[in-house]
Amino acid sequence: MKPLTKTLTLAAAGLALAGCEKTCPTSNEGEANAPQEAYVNPTYDVTPKEVKTIQWSRKSIAFIVDTSGSMRDRIEGERKIGLAKDALKHILGAYSKHNNSNNDLEAALFCFDGNDGVKKVVGLQKFDYGLLSSKVNDLTADANTPPGKSLAAAERELDAKATGRKYIVMLTDGENNEGWSPEKVFKLINESNEKTGDNKTQLYVIAFNTSKNKFKPLEGLGATVYEAKDGAALLETLVQNAELILEKPLDY
Repeated sequence: MKPLTKTLTLAAAGLALAGCEKTCPTSNEGEANAPQEAYVNPTYDVTPKEVKTIQWSRKSIAFIVDTSGSMRDRIEGERKIGLAKDALKHILGAYSKHNNSNNDLEAALFCFDGNDGVKKVVGLQKFDYGLLSSKVNDLTADANTPPGKSLAAAERELDAKATGRKYIVMLTDGENNEGWSPEKVFKLINESNEKTGDNKTQLYVIAFNTSKNKFKPLEGLGATVYEAKDGAALLETLVQNAELILEKPLDY
């Protein structure tokens, strides 16, 4: 009976391997070319559960803030994270003034996180300046740099809750060093939106104190990339971006 048992065991193993050809993961999370047709990693799943009708006049914005360790570096004596927080709080005030008159904004806030890669700080909801500015003020810089993971998380939040056009505004000072690349994830977002008939996601990336050339692949996929060398340029860039999203000059 021993030879028969061995034969049956080998046959079962062969069937298991054959079944894995189309269903089992063939690469780990960090590999840029992991085949999506073979394995959908929930961390990067950006397919909406349902496609909702939106109000075209409304804007749904997910802000992503780089809180990696390099944001503790200084520019002319000021830490980059402090400059970023000051600029963000300033521009959030301008968004708030617009929303008080138009009531057409909702926003979410994400940051890089040392434990899970990305953290949802504020879920997408009616624009709340007090809440958003308070949470921005509490941000600390101590994580890796996973913009790809962050894009996927922001897109899922927009797909689940957005009532208006979808926007992602990401401020970062470095290149991806954890998980899938942002261009791979944004390509998946574009493909998912087109395949499901969902509304297009507009992506804006602000290269803070770094070269925008690092994000050329994202530009090739339709993202808008800005370069801001210091705090003053960052604020100016955020104003330009807000005016683009709101389709009108800011009064602040």
